Amino acid sequence: MRQTLRMIAGAIALLSTLAACAPNRQELSGSTDGKAPIGKNLSVMLPPPADFGRPVEASQVLTMTGYGRTFALETRLSITRKNVSLVALDTMGRRAMTISWDGAKLAYEKADWVPSLIDPGAVLADVYLLYGQEKTLSERLAPLGCIVMDDKQSREITCGGKPLLSAQFGWQRSGRWNGNMHYGNRSWGYDVEVQSSDMKR
Repeated sequence: MRQTLRMIAGAIALLSTLAACAPNRQELSGSTDGKAPIGKNLSVMLPPPADFGRPVEASQVLTMTGYGRTFALETRLSITRKNVSLVALDTMGRRAMTISWDGAKLAYEKADWVPSLIDPGAVLADVYLLYGQEKTLSERLAPLGCIVMDDKQSREITCGGKPLLSAQFGWQRSGRWNGNMHYGNRSWGYDVEVQSSDMKR
């Protein structure tokens, strides 16, 4: 199955093309205090890792469409009570980005061929919007005028009466992350198809 996913993603792997054409493959690194953009003119302080949701180790293929482009990443996402980390590779296995959040510092490394529209803080903010515990997420977003609405297999977030994020999960949200998911960040203007495999035993 993993090989099949790589073949599907490879057909649209803009990131791989960019990497192959880049003469210098340097990494851009940095850190922030955890304030992350969730949409245009909207930012939130990321919560402690324990508030991101239950502990999980997941391998995911992400196919993103937006800004007139389509590209794919293969990621490994780890959520524990002390740390949230994400490693993203292009479909040729080259490292595109690593992100780590320990509740105090958001640290990242990003290959210079990765499009600038992929912001590490925004990537982690999407993880929080998608998987964060409903109660703590609602409390953190309330000052921004945002409302979180959940059911067993979907999540909708509006801010100021306007759609921010819409997600449909192919698994029970309280269960293992095995299956397909679709979500769109309406503020940023992109859609993502996710093929997920829960690696935690």
